[in-house]
This record gives sequence, C-alpha cells and structure tokens, in this order.
Amino acid sequence: MKYTRSAWHGRLVRAAIQAAIMLGLAASAPAFGDDFSDAITAYQKGDYDTAHDLWAPLAEAGDARAQFNLALLYGNGLGRALDRETARRWFQAAAEQGNVQAQYNLARMLQSGDGVERDIAAARDWYEKAARQDFAPAQNNLALMYLEGQGMPRDRARAVRWFSRAAQSNPEARNNLNGLAMRLPQARVMAGLVNLRAGPSMQSQIIDQVSREDTGVLLDQRAGWSRVWFVDYDSIGWIADRLIAVDRTRSEASANVAEAEPEAPADAQAAADTATASTNSGGRPSSTAGQNETSTSEGEQRANAGQSAAPQGPWYTVASGSAELRDEPSTDASVRDRLAYGTSVKVLEQRPGWRRVERANGEAAGWVGAFVLASDDAANAREAAQAQAEAQNQARAEAEAQVRAQNSTVREAPADVGTGGG
Repeated sequence: MKYTRSAWHGRLVRAAIQAAIMLGLAASAPAFGDDFSDAITAYQKGDYDTAHDLWAPLAEAGDARAQFNLALLYGNGLGRALDRETARRWFQAAAEQGNVQAQYNLARMLQSGDGVERDIAAARDWYEKAARQDFAPAQNNLALMYLEGQGMPRDRARAVRWFSRAAQSNPEARNNLNGLAMRLPQARVMAGLVNLRAGPSMQSQIIDQVSREDTGVLLDQRAGWSRVWFVDYDSIGWIADRLIAVDRTRSEASANVAEAEPEAPADAQAAADTATASTNSGGRPSSTAGQNETSTSEGEQRANAGQSAAPQGPWYTVASGSAELRDEPSTDASVRDRLAYGTSVKVLEQRPGWRRVERANGEAAGWVGAFVLASDDAANAREAAQAQAEAQNQARAEAEAQVRAQNSTVREAPADVGTGGG
C-alpha cells in the first residue's frame, strides 16, 4: 500500500511521543518515590531539563519506566537535543525489562529505520512481545506486517488473529479487520456438514465443523484445499475445495490469493471430509478440539507475474493502518514512503496483488498492496459527474459550432453555361 518512510518524522512523531509520555507518566506516577514524582511535575510544567536530570539517575539504576520516559525525552528533543540513537538505547533497556510501551516504540523505530538502522526482523520480534502483553497498537502493527509480508511470508490467517485481538479496544484494528473481511473473496459451504481442519490434509486435526450455506472469507489456497475464515464464528481452518464455492467477483484482493492449479480430492476422499455429526439445538455445528494453527506463504513470483494496464483512476483510500509505497511491486522492493490511513490515492497501473498509485496532489507515485485499498466512492462519483459535465459541454459546443457553420454558408451562383460553337 506505500516513499521515504515518515512514521517517525516531524509532527507525526511528536504527537505520537507526546501521547506516549502522558500515558507513561500517568501509569508510572504512583509506583515511584519523590524524585520520579518531582520529574513528572517538572515535565508537566514544561521544565524538561529538570525532568531529565531527575529521571536519568533512576534510568541508570535500571528503573524501566524511568528509562522509557527518558527515551521519550530524547526521541522528542525535550530538554536535550533530538537524539534518536540515545532514545533507541533507552527504549531497548526498558523493553528488555518487559516495558510494553518501550517494546512498541522500539519496534516502531526499528521498522521505520528513522535515525537508527532499520531491522524488520527485530521490529517484528518486539511487536510480538508487546502484542503478547495485549498491547493493542502492537497487535495491529504486527497484523499489518503479516498481511503485507514484511520480514516474513504473508499470512492472512495470523493477520486476522492479531487484528481480532486488537479490535476489541483499537478502532484502527477494527477498521482493518472489517476492511479485510469485505475485500477478500467469499467462500460458501456446499455440503451438509463439513470438517474444518488445522491443515490442508485429510490427516490434519478437525478443529470445527460448518454447515451448508455457511459463508466465510477465503484467506489462502493450496492444491485442492482452501483456508477459510468464518467471520461469524471467529473460526479459521482448511476445507477441501470440492466442498465450497468461491465468489471472487466482489474482491480486488482475490488476485493476491495463491492460484495454484487445484488438485481436487477424489470423490470418496471429499465425501470422507463431509461430517456426519449432528448440529446442536441452535443449528450451529458442535465444535471439536482446539485449533492447531498452521501458517502458509504466498509465492512472490505470483505477485510479480503478469501485467495489465489500468485506466487513469479510479480513486481509492488507504484502508489499512498504514501502507508502504514501494519502488516495485514486490515485498523485497525499497520502501519510498508510508501512506497514512484514509489517504486518497489514484491508481495508475495494476498488477496481480499490487497497484501503482499517486497521491491526490500528484506526489509520491509507487506500488502498494491491493488489499490495503478501498474504493473512494465519493471521489469516484465526483470525477464521474465532472467527466459527464465536460462531455455534455463539449457536445453542446460542437452542436453550436455546427449550427454556426451552417448559418454562415453562402450559397454560390451557378457557373456560366457555355454557348458552344464558333
């Protein structure tokens, strides 16, 4: 979806760090002695030098929350010159002691590479540590990394899991989860009662059951099998292709789903996966043992294969928390910039799973994942109305010109007729 990475530049970083400071201060105040409380008071008065001088000895002594707040001062240039490397060092010191906000901020710095060496693998690890402490912003960003394939193979199922955990308290994650569900192809169960398996194999554990006409969202495909997310049941698992029908018409993102030649199971094998267990009184199939989640990856060669030209447009908005603008349609390509949620862009070209876009002001053209874009219906309607008005004006002008041309034509007199002879 994505540029010079800007997540930690200018006002954006100041706003993010200011919010984190206030959260850190409020959470930490009751647990410390007078020096820490005095530092809080000094900070709230704008006396950042004093706050720094009071927090620094505590941080040096190993106090994780003092380390975190000291990192924020350096990261925002408050009381000291802006020093991202020192901020990173203090964030890491606090993060290694389990401070969840430090883990998240350190991951942000490592992911963006702004002022420090970019390290996507380390960023993922720190996001995951914070996510496992139920820190919703980290869960959302970790889900985006799985969705975009940053530093690991793309895995929509894991992205859904982390979005779902974050969505309970994080509106951005909730929007991302809902947008993903709306853009992916729909799968409908065609058999009476079907086993949902932990992996794409008849030998895989049965984790749930679904009924005829139950609908879900297609996440991945392997030869003869589809991984489906049943949103209403919050259940993800594999189903033999013969037992579902997939509707790809509603989704642009379907081009990004693996499309290996299916190897349909034999009729007997497909029938064997059609469960015979009865449903409960509510009509919902009874659930079996817990899920043993397996991850899958999508072949990068599929995302890069083929090219088709797209008209100039239409308009879309970034429907993900952020979108990386890349030089080429590949997760290995260099990142030019990061587009914020809600940014309006125009599609210039498309390839399977990718779109080349530019901002409304014509700046920052580059490639983003198709799954992070949602149609901007309002902008498209305005452009269509404008085009229609221009066409009508042109037709009117041509008609008027034709009338003027007809009125201005002078009838010519017939040529003199010769008399012939001498």
